[in-house]
Amino acid sequence: MSRRLVSSLIVSFVLLGVAAPGGLAAEPTIEATGSSLATYAWTPSTAEVGSGGSVAFKNATANFHGLSWESGPETPNCTGTPSVGQANWSGSCTFAQGGTYHFYCPVHPTIMKGTVTVTGPSAPVVVTETATGISETEATLNGTVDPSEQETSYFFQYGTTTGYGLETAEASAGSGASPVAKSASVTGLTPATTYHFRLVAKNVTGTAFGADETFSTNGPPSAVTNPATAVSDSGATLHGTVNPHGLQTGWFFNYGTTTAYGLKTPLSAAGNGTGLSFVSAPLASLSPETTYHFQLVAENASGTTAGLDQTFTTSAIAPAEPPPTIPPPALGSPPPPVVLPVPPDTRLTLKPRAKTRDRTPTFKFTASIAGAGFQCSLDRKPFRTCRSPYTTPTLKPGRHTVRVAAVADGLTDPTPTSWSFKVLASRS
Repeated sequence: MSRRLVSSLIVSFVLLGVAAPGGLAAEPTIEATGSSLATYAWTPSTAEVGSGGSVAFKNATANFHGLSWESGPETPNCTGTPSVGQANWSGSCTFAQGGTYHFYCPVHPTIMKGTVTVTGPSAPVVVTETATGISETEATLNGTVDPSEQETSYFFQYGTTTGYGLETAEASAGSGASPVAKSASVTGLTPATTYHFRLVAKNVTGTAFGADETFSTNGPPSAVTNPATAVSDSGATLHGTVNPHGLQTGWFFNYGTTTAYGLKTPLSAAGNGTGLSFVSAPLASLSPETTYHFQLVAENASGTTAGLDQTFTTSAIAPAEPPPTIPPPALGSPPPPVVLPVPPDTRLTLKPRAKTRDRTPTFKFTASIAGAGFQCSLDRKPFRTCRSPYTTPTLKPGRHTVRVAAVADGLTDPTPTSWSFKVLASRS
């Protein structure tokens, strides 16, 4: 008689409930069968036992098979069943809790699968769900509990790590046969802090733990100042990160030549999330060869946070390129005509109104010769190197004059362009 036929007769004997010698009910037997990849299988692939019962597993062939558990209420207690591929072995697994258990051969996991159904009482089934009602110091923890038809209690564990350390009061989840929603409010939390939590339920059969979830309490934003990039002789880009901690948050950069700053970028929105937002702001009209300080500032309804101070130094204005070298004339050639250099002409393209309340007006200008440099003078002070656009320092109310002269080929515009205007006092 073939080995497969003998195995089939044994399984039929067990599944039909025939008593084993001595009057005891024989435990179900599941055997690895087949002689090739196309025929490998668990025979039979299913079995049913009562709570506390056992199932025998066997590989009576020279082929390598093993036994692993994919899911179930708990891992069964097994002896003699290898978790790696081996030939010629036998063992058994005992199941303490009711439920469905899925198993497979680790050598052939896609083709050798099966289930064991255990009847009788089982531990509760729990699911941890997303927290709600989050504020600076409070939150509501949520989840579902399936009591598995036994009187069941539940509570939530929570804390700043997966070690938790805190838990809510234990309460009844009833003794139903389907999931019921449960929640608990927690107070006294620390603002702007990430908390871990999970739902726990227990009955006489066992204790079940839900998956870990997290939430972050609201609070003042965080602000981290990062190094500046794209630094030139007149500009730079400032960078940082903001965490709004759940509240609508705005941010800006303070900047200036000292830690008193004095200037700031426009206020921008960072939203109301609980993760990091990367922010940046470009600066222009800076002075060359100057060290600037800057810091990121974030603010929401819970408070204002300033990042640490950072610095950058603008570069020098690049010198104008020298004129091209003219090769000497060939022997016997007539001398080239003498071309006298012409000084550049300067033209204003942007200027303030004749009367303005802008105390830091901006000017733009061009030259008649490409690549020309510029010199600027404010209120008859000596000319200094400048570039377009040019923004004046803060002016007092009264009349002011800005003069600009282009410089090219060593010649300066003999008739600098100028603009006189009056700064009005601020409205009271």
